Amino acid sequence: MRGYKKVFIICALFVMAIAAVIAASTKKEEHFVFYTHWTAQAQFAGFIMAEKNGYFEKEGINVSVQYHDSVHFGAEMLESGKAQFALLDLMAAIQARQKGLKIVNIMQTSQNSSHCIVTKDEISSINDLNGKEIAVWHGYEPMLMKIVDLKAGGKINWFEMFSGIEVFKEGAVDNVMCTSYNELGQLENIGYILDSFHTIPFSEIGIRIPEEGVYVTESFYNSHKEVVKKFVLAATKGWKFAFEHENRTMQVVLDEMKAADIPHNIYHQKRMLAEIKKLQSVDGVLPENYTLDKKIFDETIDIYNLINKGNETKITFKEFTRY
Repeated sequence: MRGYKKVFIICALFVMAIAAVIAASTKKEEHFVFYTHWTAQAQFAGFIMAEKNGYFEKEGINVSVQYHDSVHFGAEMLESGKAQFALLDLMAAIQARQKGLKIVNIMQTSQNSSHCIVTKDEISSINDLNGKEIAVWHGYEPMLMKIVDLKAGGKINWFEMFSGIEVFKEGAVDNVMCTSYNELGQLENIGYILDSFHTIPFSEIGIRIPEEGVYVTESFYNSHKEVVKKFVLAATKGWKFAFEHENRTMQVVLDEMKAADIPHNIYHQKRMLAEIKKLQSVDGVLPENYTLDKKIFDETIDIYNLINKGNETKITFKEFTRY
C-alpha cells in the first residue's frame, strides 16, 4: 500500500512539474505591443533598437513596435487592449485619465516640449498671434491649442493639416506649428529664417509639457509588474545604443522607413536623433533613469485646471506614475 502511495506522490509531483513548465512557457510566449504616436522615424530610435537588437528578448519578454496608423491614438489602443504599451504626450495622458481611462506613466524619455510656432512675419511676442491663423497637424492635442489661445490673450484660428508643412511653404498660412526635431529641421533645410523673431518655442512661453511618455493601464501594471520593469530596462538600453551607435541606428531606422514606403533622408534623421537627445537631456546630461519630473507634472496639472475650470483634475503624481 505504501508503495502505491509513493508512486502516486511521484506521479502527482511529475504532473505538477509538467504543468509548471507549460505555464512558464505560456507566460514567456505572451506577446506585447508597443504603440508609437507617429510613423517610423528616428524619433523612436531607442525603442526600435531595443526590438531589433533583441533587448526585449534578452529580458525575457516578447515586444514588437507598432507604428501609428494615422487613425488610432495611444490612449485608444491601450483602452481596447490592442496595445499594452503606448506613447502619449503628458497633456493627452492627463486628459485620458480624467475621462476615466486609468493609465500610468512608467517611463518618460522627453524632458521638455519640442513644440514651437514658426511665423513668416516678424513678431515680438506670442500676443502678436492673437486672431491669426496657425496650421497644426491632424490630431493635435486640443488642450495645447487652448493653452496657446490663453498665452496669446485671445483666440487663434486653427487650421488643421494632415501632416508636414506644405501649406506653410506654399503660402496658404503664415504661421505653423512645428516640432524642433522634425518640421523645424525641414524649414531650416530650405532656408527659412528661424531666429527669435520668427520662432516661438513652447518652453520659452511657460509651456514645458513634454511628449514621449510611455503608458500602460493600471490593470496591466498590477498584473505585469515584472514585464513593465523589463520593458523599461530594455528600452533604456535601446536609447543608450541609439545615441552611442548613430550609423548602425540610422541604417535600421531607414530600413524601417523604407519598409513602410516612407520618404527618408539620412541627414534629416540624424538631425532628428540629435534633437531627441537634447530633449531627453537635463542641463545637457542624459538621465540614468527616464522618469517624469514632478515639478513639470505639477505645472501641467495647473495649466490643465486653468483651462478646465469646473472640471479640474485632482490626480496626484503618485497616482499617475509607477517607478
